[in-house]
Amino acid sequence: MPIVMQLRGLLKEQYARRQSGCEYVCFRFERTGHAVRIEGFRKAWYTACVKAGLGRMEPEIDAATGEAVLAKPRVDRERPKPKVKMVYRGMIFHDLRRTGVRNLVRAGVPERVAMAISGHKTRSVFERYNIVSANDIREAGEKLDAFHGAKVIHNSFTVVHQEAAGDSRIN
Repeated sequence: MPIVMQLRGLLKEQYARRQSGCEYVCFRFERTGHAVRIEGFRKAWYTACVKAGLGRMEPEIDAATGEAVLAKPRVDRERPKPKVKMVYRGMIFHDLRRTGVRNLVRAGVPERVAMAISGHKTRSVFERYNIVSANDIREAGEKLDAFHGAKVIHNSFTVVHQEAAGDSRIN
């Protein structure tokens, strides 16, 4: 994975903010205030997304009864209190893979190289990630127009050549 200048700067900034003696770039503060290694990426991701407003924690609901599901009691407590099991709803880290693939292709990176970076082994899976937007289609029409040197009339999603607009036959 290439480290672009913006990402390199963020990593250096994060590394500079660490506590003395902490060797980790990605860390969390424990209750005592000491920086420790992040044990589970998924939990750290969910927490960050909730803080950023990109996700939320909701109680898990049993489909059969419609009631909240209780989490397993903690075994390290003498008298654990029942807690509702919470589930995360929101952006997952894998969502960024599609954005990354699109950005690589739009930046002009050869598709084979983009596939190697994203870890796609087959062309069919890569194509599912490389989504075409309405903006992409509009830009393609503008490029085709520039290639042919003809002026076009844009009417919603229809593009009509001015020379052919008054003529019923198109060569």
